[in-house]
Amino acid sequence: MRINTESQEILDYTHEISGIENRSLTDLVRVGDELFIGFQGGLIDYNLSTKTSKQYTTADGLASNSNIAFTPDPSDANTLWISTFEGLSKLAISSGHIQSFTSEMGIPGTKWQPRVFHVDDRYVWLTISANAYTTGGIARLDKKTGIWKDWGYELFHYGRTPSRFDTYGAAADGEQAVVEEDGIIYRYDSIKDEWLPVTTYRQGNPVKREITLKSNTAYFWSGTLKELNIDTGAEHDLLQPEMFADAGVSFEKFSNALLHTEFDKARNRLILYPKNVSLNTGIGILSLETKKLAIFPFKNFERSFALFNVNLADASGSHIILNTENGLVDYDWPKNTVRKLLPHGASVAKIVGNQVVALNLATCEMLCDLESLVATSSIISLDTAKIESVTTINGTTTDAYYIGDTVNDVYLFTYNYKETNKGYKLDTANNSFKPIDLTFTHSWIPEELYSSSGSHVSDSSGPYILSFDRHQVGDTITVTLQSSSREQNIKIPVGPEEYNHWSTNSDTQIASYTFDPSNPDIFWIGTDRGLVRLNVPTLEYRLYTTSGGLSSDAISKVIPTDNVVVVEHPSGVYVYQLAHFSSN
Repeated sequence: MRINTESQEILDYTHEISGIENRSLTDLVRVGDELFIGFQGGLIDYNLSTKTSKQYTTADGLASNSNIAFTPDPSDANTLWISTFEGLSKLAISSGHIQSFTSEMGIPGTKWQPRVFHVDDRYVWLTISANAYTTGGIARLDKKTGIWKDWGYELFHYGRTPSRFDTYGAAADGEQAVVEEDGIIYRYDSIKDEWLPVTTYRQGNPVKREITLKSNTAYFWSGTLKELNIDTGAEHDLLQPEMFADAGVSFEKFSNALLHTEFDKARNRLILYPKNVSLNTGIGILSLETKKLAIFPFKNFERSFALFNVNLADASGSHIILNTENGLVDYDWPKNTVRKLLPHGASVAKIVGNQVVALNLATCEMLCDLESLVATSSIISLDTAKIESVTTINGTTTDAYYIGDTVNDVYLFTYNYKETNKGYKLDTANNSFKPIDLTFTHSWIPEELYSSSGSHVSDSSGPYILSFDRHQVGDTITVTLQSSSREQNIKIPVGPEEYNHWSTNSDTQIASYTFDPSNPDIFWIGTDRGLVRLNVPTLEYRLYTTSGGLSSDAISKVIPTDNVVVVEHPSGVYVYQLAHFSSN
């Protein structure tokens, strides 16, 4: 997928690139019109103009097919450096010729796993961390002479007797180079041809993440973002709490989320990337001239992808209720606005009219102190995003629940309710839970918070009752339909034609299912092989997969609402307007 970073519009994308189906991707880089995709099994060179691809493996000279990572050569647009599990490879892009380096790097071992940390017009610098096959070290290739220079683990001692070289950060700028090993920052003295210790951070704030080097100044993380003069050892903290006064995120939260720093040489600034994308994170831009910080929040995309690192609780109309790392929120997807409903997540949340019922259930897998268990029901207004009431129940497990069509129709149950017929009903007038006997007349079955993936389940709408096993043997879903006029089995194929890389013995898991609230004749089934839309009266079905436009075939939860379908994939929550997609 290619995105305009200014407008955040999706410019173009491809649903499928031949050769990478069902692969574990490791890296991605663009060089000119070529898109290089690394995976466990080699790499693909995908031409963005012709839409054709070529695969490279060890049969073509690649050092290894595993742990592929790319570093373009800034001084030669025809060269791509490729780190692999068993050595370094150099690809001539125009000809496809590959030259690989293993023992030439000078570090003893049989599997080297190099990491290129700097390339310029003269040198290729790389680290080799210790593993079961090598004690590790640093190597450098002189591109003009073809001579390798190496420094083994024994040079990084500083009064210790090390047995291996482990580094999580290294950087170079011309003849200058720095590396972190065991919390100590070393600089390379090109005149003496040795590595000298600058300072240590082995105490309360170890060095984390990578190092950026500009001339004789290093930038890295040690408790906070540091600026270190590698010649004098002078340092100071770059991030200060006052920088976050108007940032929309706290200093602590931004600092804890920081994962990666990148030096933008053209603009003399550091780009600070977080670990993940969520509702309250953003990219930080730190000017090295003015020392001013700007934080740009992520915009969330409609339709083809929306929110990452969140869990779908419920959806209705334009509202999507999500569990996030910052609490329970309401996401209005047409307006692309977010409101916090609770400062914490919820076990279960459901939209009931213009309110949200959020339950935090109390479960106990093994022996536990029942007196310490607390279950909570919160009623929240969707109009104001304010909590209207909070009701608790103490001293019992609450493993099952039922939320009806009004806030006066909320029930909690203990794990043994099937034997005791006991439960609790929310009394909104008195803000309490009252014990009840389940022998009263009701047509519904309590929903269990944790249900077996292999259990037999059913759902009903009007005259129809559909039942099936969550675990389906083989590549066909079998659904039993019961109505006043008939009972029959419906078989819905989900492979192997659509999934020819799977065997015919593969099983299918059903993770989510529901009738469409706007059309009770439509039944949705979310599986690990795609999304199924079943027209119950006509028995016609459609299977939506990645080949038709879905982000992933794996469906964790599906909720149809307001002419769209909200789907939770393992990667995040997506809003699909299925008129834009094709079915198999």
